[in-house]
Amino acid sequence: MQCAKTDYKKTFRNLNAESSVETARVLNNTRNGLLVIGRLRTDRERDAVCSLIDKLKWPVFADILSGLSMGKQNNYIIPHYDRLLKFEFFNIPAKPDVVLHIGGAPVSKRLMRLIEESSPEHYLS
Repeated sequence: MQCAKTDYKKTFRNLNAESSVETARVLNNTRNGLLVIGRLRTDRERDAVCSLIDKLKWPVFADILSGLSMGKQNNYIIPHYDRLLKFEFFNIPAKPDVVLHIGGAPVSKRLMRLIEESSPEHYLS
């Protein structure tokens, strides 16, 4: 049995001047974004991500390894998102056109399935 491969239209790995401008354009023009936060190693990283959350005002799925899902309080962080993704009524409005992924790989298989099924126009990592 062969697994289906997901191809995303655009992914920026290393930001340079040109890709930074394109990334800013994508982020500024996003109607339905989702911020996915994987493992963050330091408080400095967590503080920087919290500032970004406040600027973007997008819903946030923060992995348990991020240190954000339990400790830092923020109105955009959706607690226990993995449990919510079990329900179809939650998945329908949650389909993003842009996913910004910061940090390590998320643990949630449901989240990865949501991203694959929604086929976001941009997956920025």
